[in-house]
Amino acid sequence: MSPGNEFGTYRDARGTVIEADLSFWATGTTPNTLWIRLAGHGDWLNRTGHVKVDRTLRVEGKLDVFAVGDVNDVTELKITPAALAQADIAAHNIRAHLQGSGRHRKEPRSYRPTRRTPLIVPFGPADGLTVVPVPGGESAVLGSRTTTMAKAKTLMTPYMRRQLGYTAA
Repeated sequence: MSPGNEFGTYRDARGTVIEADLSFWATGTTPNTLWIRLAGHGDWLNRTGHVKVDRTLRVEGKLDVFAVGDVNDVTELKITPAALAQADIAAHNIRAHLQGSGRHRKEPRSYRPTRRTPLIVPFGPADGLTVVPVPGGESAVLGSRTTTMAKAKTLMTPYMRRQLGYTAA
């Protein structure tokens, strides 16, 4: 989802505008969830400070609160492909919740954690390491040329801008 024109207004890939009552930017591998505790919702958190979610990425025990990305307690690497996959499922499940009745009701989907995904680690603009899963449970390690082409020069910013629906400025 890309930001809309107003705070709390978002536009999905289809162009549908979704208004949130409240939204928080939550990025990084260490969850910044102190505000949840201060708001009196410490029971939403596990012992490491991550938000406890069910298989549909809803906060446990809440019908209309979802948590995606690094902030939740899904056991997987907290990397971009996982966050994008969670966002897709959460977006579907939010729509299903909002369209909760009627003949064309959507059923919520369960999220399956990503177990094997490429890991691209740049070491500056011209070096890095890429680990790619291959059939049989093994991994191939690729060097700086592949990493530079995939991520190091641009940190995949053009790709992510396209994913989020931003056009060239």
